Amino acid sequence: APAPAAAPAAPAAPVAAAAAAPAPAAAGAALEITIKPDVANPLAYDTKEFKVKAGQKVKLTFNNTHPAVPQPHNIVIAKPGSKDKLLGLAMAMAAAPDGMAKGFIPESPEILFHTKLLQPNQTEVLEFTAPAAGDYPYLCTFPGHGAIMNGVMKVE
Repeated sequence: APAPAAAPAAPAAPVAAAAAAPAPAAAGAALEITIKPDVANPLAYDTKEFKVKAGQKVKLTFNNTHPAVPQPHNIVIAKPGSKDKLLGLAMAMAAAPDGMAKGFIPESPEILFHTKLLQPNQTEVLEFTAPAAGDYPYLCTFPGHGAIMNGVMKVE
């Protein structure tokens, strides 16, 4: 009796998994987005806003290339409403003796995802699941850059 009981259970699991699979697929496959410094203004991102659905997989590639003005940059994605706080923390990193060693990434519970500080022509990929609905600011925390090098990830 245990063997026949196990046999029907095995097909049932994949059927259940298959039935559950369309829900995440309907919510959308992974969003792939590439952000780099803006050609017109190298101290801004070329993408000022992008939209994702809550729970959606995101593959964000930050490609730090600029034809004329190579600069170190990063991308820090933070909790809604934390942009001004992060700008302040980023500026404080400029005076911190270990700021450069930490890649100018402030230690803050406001930060959800971030790349390291990328030198010119370096690339880093962030893969994450979009959090709950809201407007999540992203910015470069290299001292002085975040004032204009920022954008918003809108989660719906």
